[in-house]
Amino acid sequence: MTFEQVVLLLSLLGGAIFVTFQITWTVSHSNDKDKKKWPFAGQRLSYL
Repeated sequence: MTFEQVVLLLSLLGGAIFVTFQITWTVSHSNDKDKKKWPFAGQRLSYL
């Protein structure tokens, strides 16, 4: 492999990792605003 091919491969790999991290971060933090509106959202309430 030439130097240019290595640089291209590393940049594509880094881009794929970055996009995967961005998607994961967005999905895992997408309901932060809902938690602030509804503080008990997602919690099970016990009536006993």
